[in-house]
Amino acid sequence: MEVLQEGDAFQQQQEEQEESGPIRIERLQDHGVNIKDIEKLQQAGLFTVEAVLYSTLKTLTQVKGITDAKANKLLEVANKLIPTGFTTATEFLKRRDEVIYITTGSKEVFAHVVCSNLT
Repeated sequence: MEVLQEGDAFQQQQEEQEESGPIRIERLQDHGVNIKDIEKLQQAGLFTVEAVLYSTLKTLTQVKGITDAKANKLLEVANKLIPTGFTTATEFLKRRDEVIYITTGSKEVFAHVVCSNLT
């Protein structure tokens, strides 16, 4: 029974190491990316999900057979696998439009708060 537990511990350790290092580009296939597209990316020198994520849209579309739609999907999937916290200007603007402003209705209070924050 101990042998199985040691084997399970070894397998878990291997999985943790895989998760902490670069993610192989083949993982994109688990998220709906065609294997032929993955092979095209490898031929272009992209072997990890990180390499895809940090590539520009222009770089991805220069790979033969990768269209704008496929490049956007690749970037979307790569971002799901490796969340970078990056926000596009369009997404930021959408969030900014949802900001709620609260006011007291008093110009004097507003002037006092604004002036006290400037000093």
